Amino acid sequence: MKNAVLRRFLTVICSAVATLVLAFSVAYAIPGVKAAPLTEGITGTDGAPVAAVSILDLDECTALGTANFTPNVFLKPGQEIEGTPVTLGKAPQTASRGTYVIVLLNLDPASSAFSADAASLEGRLLSDNSWHFTLHLPAVWSACNVYVNGFLAARIGAIRDYDFIAYSDYAGYTKEHQTATEGIYLDLSFYSRREAILTDRLQAATVVTIHYESTTSYTGLDEAPVIGSDSAVRRTLARDSSLTASFAAVAAVTVCLCLFFCFVKRSPEFIPEALVALAVFGIMIFNFALVGHAALPSLCRGASTAMFSFVLFAALMPLDHKIGRIPVNAPFLALETASFLLGIVSPYVPVGAAAAIRIVRLVFTVVDAAAILAAALLCALREDRKPRKLVVPPAIAVAAVCSVFLPDPVLVAEAAAFWLLAAVTLADFFVNMGNFIETERRNAYLTQNLEREVARQTEDLHAVLEERDTLLRFVSHDLKKPVRSMQNFLGTLREREKDGELVKMIDIVARKNAEIGEAFDDLGKYAKNNYVAENSAVFDAREAIGTVYERLFPDCEANGIRLVRTDEAAVPVYAKQKCLINVLENLVMNAIEHADCSEIVLGAARRRDKCLITVEDNGRGIRADGDPFAAYVTEGVNGENLGLGLYICRSMVGSMSGTLDYAYRDGRLIFTIALPLS
Repeated sequence: MKNAVLRRFLTVICSAVATLVLAFSVAYAIPGVKAAPLTEGITGTDGAPVAAVSILDLDECTALGTANFTPNVFLKPGQEIEGTPVTLGKAPQTASRGTYVIVLLNLDPASSAFSADAASLEGRLLSDNSWHFTLHLPAVWSACNVYVNGFLAARIGAIRDYDFIAYSDYAGYTKEHQTATEGIYLDLSFYSRREAILTDRLQAATVVTIHYESTTSYTGLDEAPVIGSDSAVRRTLARDSSLTASFAAVAAVTVCLCLFFCFVKRSPEFIPEALVALAVFGIMIFNFALVGHAALPSLCRGASTAMFSFVLFAALMPLDHKIGRIPVNAPFLALETASFLLGIVSPYVPVGAAAAIRIVRLVFTVVDAAAILAAALLCALREDRKPRKLVVPPAIAVAAVCSVFLPDPVLVAEAAAFWLLAAVTLADFFVNMGNFIETERRNAYLTQNLEREVARQTEDLHAVLEERDTLLRFVSHDLKKPVRSMQNFLGTLREREKDGELVKMIDIVARKNAEIGEAFDDLGKYAKNNYVAENSAVFDAREAIGTVYERLFPDCEANGIRLVRTDEAAVPVYAKQKCLINVLENLVMNAIEHADCSEIVLGAARRRDKCLITVEDNGRGIRADGDPFAAYVTEGVNGENLGLGLYICRSMVGSMSGTLDYAYRDGRLIFTIALPLS
């Protein structure tokens, strides 16, 4: 037991440590897209310094981590080049509308190194003698108009009361706000001829101006743009989309497999793992939806945010260790439920409230992650926990904390949170496959040995039945002799006795002795026929009734009793034919000998999935002081008992997977045998 507990403890610890190592490896050991350095000494049109990047510092794929931001004002594109430098993707902007200005500087024509610098850009030179770069703008919340050097280049959604002619030569007007987000690719060109480049670096720059308006708590650019060669930028972003879609597909397959396992095994064992995979699928698919054109970006972002809480909720579910009667995970499940709901509504609340929600959810995440680790360690003490079931929850706990505190890179492929979710999905998939394979292997082993085990148990059962029958034959045969001798002695004694009171006592003893003899007779019949060992078969119930009718019709006629059959339609039944005939004979003989009746009716009918066989008489019925099917139940005021007959009958019917009951209605006693139909 100690080794098993230690193995489960090590599973929890190794899962957490492995996840932590993966998180730090992705965050710090894997190089990502570099941010372009800012060029010093560039002054905007308002005389204040602006953030600017030289195309000379751009690699094949480079992130623009800084832009110039002006809140609540739409600057004139290409003319007003100003704003406060802000880091993109870090602290979100609080203004519901505003302007981003991205300044990309051409080479300095006055530089002595111009020729060498121009040669380094040879790969960007196209047939129009201009250097070309592709800029990808991520989703701008939640509507935007994008200008390049004063010309309208793209519009996503619609800004309220926006007159395009005031900012460009495009004539148009949008009255109402229309929410939409979409990634934008811009082709930016720069003169390559030294003589064509203006000496004023700001005037020679390519300026991207973004006007945005948001009606949600998400505003403006919350991710960094990427710039570089067209093929490199598109390939990099396509790789991100492919990775997201691929792991969404893996998560969807995992959900389907878990549900399939639950269906096959008729067990909810795999439901928590299915919920984990479902949550990861939600995160991936909603983020994938935001990459393209999204008409409902707030819904996608809120659902994606909430799904992080759902992952923790699903991880907590199987960790149902209890202290007393209280599950330790109950309060933390409540916290994650609240965090899930807050995530759903976060895009629709004011910016200040959204910031407060982020802090609350951060606290909930850390608390619940610690709770998952603690609950996993407590569950490791339980003998009914498989080590495989303790792999995923600790990994989710560590992944949740790391995703909060580790740096958030530009691309999905560089994000520790993405790879941690991918690792959790794969672990979830393989853990469930392992559990299913182990279960199937155990079932295959049991199936292979089932025939041998059944044969052994059948042999043991036959041995037990044989020993029982031997004992019953001894009891019914050898002990019956002294009972008969006692009956003879009692008869002789009664003939010789003259005292009336003693004669009555002798009669009582003789009657009791006769009952014992009848019980031995019943035991003898039961032991002789061994109906329990008889094999069941399919036959028409009318065949058994017909046999009983032919055998006992003379007895009924001799006692002035009319024996009637009401079975007309065929009723195929799966039972033991000899056993059923014996039961019916016992019930009819009881009616002949003890019921004081004038009519006995045998019948058979089909009722749903059962065959109902009845034995009915119009006699005095049963007046037992208890269950008449129990052994030696007392009947009537004289203290007579019913013997073993009905007890044995019910046992024999039970051996055929049937039931035997009785009812007394309208002066008629009805015994009903219910057997399965074939």
